[in-house]
This record gives sequence, C-alpha cells and structure tokens, in this order.
Amino acid sequence: MRSIENLDRTSSLGGTDIAGILGLHQYKSALDVWMEKSQKVVPVVDNHFVEWGLRLEDSIRLKYESDNACDVHVPPPIRHKDFSFIHASPDGICYDEHVSSALCDIEPVADPWGLEIKNVGIHSAPRWGEGGTPVLPKEHEIQCRWYMMVTEIERWDIACLIGGNDYRVKTLYRDRELEDRILDTARAFWADHVVTGIEPPPQACEAYSKSIKLFYPDDTGVVEEAGDDVVELIARAAELRAKMAPHQAEYKDIQALLRGHLSEVDKLTTDDSGYVSYKRPKAKPVTDWASVALELAEEKGAVDRLDYLAKKYTTHKQGARRLNIYFPKER
Repeated sequence: MRSIENLDRTSSLGGTDIAGILGLHQYKSALDVWMEKSQKVVPVVDNHFVEWGLRLEDSIRLKYESDNACDVHVPPPIRHKDFSFIHASPDGICYDEHVSSALCDIEPVADPWGLEIKNVGIHSAPRWGEGGTPVLPKEHEIQCRWYMMVTEIERWDIACLIGGNDYRVKTLYRDRELEDRILDTARAFWADHVVTGIEPPPQACEAYSKSIKLFYPDDTGVVEEAGDDVVELIARAAELRAKMAPHQAEYKDIQALLRGHLSEVDKLTTDDSGYVSYKRPKAKPVTDWASVALELAEEKGAVDRLDYLAKKYTTHKQGARRLNIYFPKER
C-alpha cells in the first residue's frame, strides 16, 4: 500500500466520491464530484455534522477496540498501486492485540482488516437495519468496497453509532467482480469527464436533482430543440402521469372520507403505531408592516413619503427554478 502524506483531494477519487459517481450517495452526485475535481467549487469540509463526527470518532474507535480485542491504527491516505487518481482514507486498519504496532509501517505478517466509523442521527436508523443484519446504506457499502480494492484487504467492518446510543457493527468481505465494475466506472469517469473537463450526464437520483438546483439556479433564456433522449423522457412522464391519474382521484376521495372521520377529533391511531391526523399547523406570528409604517408616518407627519419609501425598500425575491413538463396534447 502506498501512503500519501499530503493528499490533494481534487487530484484523485476517494470512497465517498465513487458512491456519488455511481448514483448511490444520498447527498452527493456525479456532478458534485466533477465540480470538485475540476476545481469549479470548493468542497465543503466543515459543518456541524462533520465536527461531531470527528469528535466522536475516537470514542467509537475505542469501543470497537475494546469489543474486538484489537489495535486500530489510523493510516494516512493510501494511493492505488496502479492508478494515481484513486485513493482511500480508512478510519482504521485493525490488528490482533498481539501484533506489534511496528507492523503498521511495514507489510504486516498477520492478516489485518479495515474499519470505517460512522456517527449518524436517529433518523438514519432504518437505513441500517437491525443490529444483526447485513443491511447498511449503499453509499457506505460502496465506500468500504472501494477501500478494500485499494488496500487489498479482505474484510472491512463498519462501526456505527446511531442517535448517540445505538452502536452497531456490520461486516463486509471482498467481492472482486463488483470491485472490477466499480473500478471500470471510476476510470471512465476520470478519463471522460475530469481529464476532458466535460460535464457528466444527468443521473436519475435525488442527489443529482439537488446538485442541479445548487449549481444552476438561474434562468438562462436559452431555448433549444430537444434531443431524442429528452423526447423519450417526456413521453415516459406522460405515460406515468396517465397511469397515476385514476389513483390520484381515488386518493383524494380517501382524504375526504378521512377528514370526515376526523371532524371531531385531531388524531386517530392504529395498533401498528400508524396514525392519521387533521390539525391546524402551529400559528405563526404575522406582522402587518404596512399598518406599522402608516402609524409611524402619521406620528412623524411623513405620510406623503410612504410610497417613495415603499419603492425604495422593495426588492423582488427570485424563486427557485421549477420543472414543468408540457405534453403535446396540452399545447
């Protein structure tokens, strides 16, 4: 394994990048990765999620060491032996306690295994399955498989703390066929998009939709003829909408019936912890600033300046771009 003391993350792909490229990351898309590697944006590396993840990482690592009678060593980032644009940043390489710590600086004589550490909120618990099951978020599985590919280590554990008090460990073993497919995708992305500077194609995932809203928030004023791929997407959207229409009508009917059942109660619960409620949202304070301004103007004898001041301090808040699909029959 080739260690990297000072890694420029814009010069290579890491474990969180590949999940985005594959369209499997909850928050990162191929467009995000391309923007970062092309240095068109500065990666966000510090927020309160990152801060608390780092603060608790050592505690989770100590818990894992204690439970597994092992020593966990944190290596510097590791470069792929054949491809300089691929790296791994493991949270730990684990050795049985009897193995000398000096082995971390040489090729180990005992079989080590890898460790990834996660600290997530309680809302993420369903994505991790039960404690004894192999279920875990796809982006984290891909991240660990990327690390196994780079380090050539056969096993990788994921120690996860959920909601501050639910500790779970998942174990993955190498899948070389899957690694080959992931590597092929990474090599194609680097050659076809990072090296050439060509933006990657759209992805069918929520993370990509969020990326578009972030990087392309403004209208362009450009109108072009749609390509065959867009025509096919519009046709498919029309087909899906036609199928959904009868169900939407039925759904509205069901809503009407439920409102009737809830006319004199706020909430009805079911045996399986489900419920239906019909309540007003919490009242929000609304200030009539026009009346405030008028009263102040009357006190100061400046009523004749209200129109001038209103225009002076009026701005136009630009809304977000909205996706509208107009089907041929609607034109």
